[in-house]
Amino acid sequence: MARWRQCCWLFSIIGKFVSHEDQPVVKRIQYASPGYIELTLLTEVAKDIGIIVSALAGAITSAASTYHIIYSQYQKRKLTQLKIKELEAKQLREEITFVKSSIVERHETFQLNSKQVKALEQLSKGDELVQLKMLLALYRRAEPVAELLVQNKANFKNA
Repeated sequence: MARWRQCCWLFSIIGKFVSHEDQPVVKRIQYASPGYIELTLLTEVAKDIGIIVSALAGAITSAASTYHIIYSQYQKRKLTQLKIKELEAKQLREEITFVKSSIVERHETFQLNSKQVKALEQLSKGDELVQLKMLLALYRRAEPVAELLVQNKANFKNA
């Protein structure tokens, strides 16, 4: 995929998950090689994205292997369609422990601060399995950007 298409893909993904007033604005775009897209967005949003992507880029190999281990166990344990209350009702302590430890690992990988952790808890309405699903989805979306950062094809210096 061309680099500018990757950037456009990222821009469209961000647009779906960020409120309209917080969405980035295209400042400049270059289609010719090397293609790039320069975005402007709110400082706080840019900092949060920069921290998460930089943390992931700094530990890309270990973060990827941890993600794959967690995700394979997540699927193996058939947690994809469940809620934490169902696990508690079935008294599946091992699965509950797995979910909680996986959440802590993802928090550390992304270097989430207490404000971000609290927001995640609010979004998930306290359901830890939903939090894990959200963190796994965050990894899948941040990983391509982290790869671009590692390859010096993206930067967050002004973020």
